[in-house]
Amino acid sequence: CKQDNLRCTLKTLSPIELKEFSASDNYMFDVVLVDAPCSSSGVLRRRPSQRWLMSKEETLQYLPDLQLDIIQKAASFVKNNGTLVYATCSLLEEENEEVIRSFEKSQVYIDGGFVPWPFSAEGDGFSRPHEITLLPSEWNDGFFFARYRKALIM
Repeated sequence: CKQDNLRCTLKTLSPIELKEFSASDNYMFDVVLVDAPCSSSGVLRRRPSQRWLMSKEETLQYLPDLQLDIIQKAASFVKNNGTLVYATCSLLEEENEEVIRSFEKSQVYIDGGFVPWPFSAEGDGFSRPHEITLLPSEWNDGFFFARYRKALIM
């Protein structure tokens, strides 16, 4: 898109396409949003039938590994001083906090120079201010977000 002399590129990739894509293809972005495939446990209010589509094995074994793989691969496309956001419409710790903690311990995170980027500048007392869980309400579904900044590497 081009508006008021701003240039932006929007690229949407499925998990399968992401595996075939590489940072060496000269695709580096200021912001990378990982909208990870998940159990959709945060949308049960709006989609109650989803409850019967969820299986414990898929949710607790398959999805967290896939989610970690996706965020690690997506991190390689973040420009220096860029932003990486991980999001799910799940409320399950296995798909959210546990995936993010595994990412934060990974070589991709460490070597990439990623640091947590808090959502609040005031330091609102949360131990992990770069993570937000929105609980379902009459106005929104349930979501989880985690945000990181990639260090400026010379």
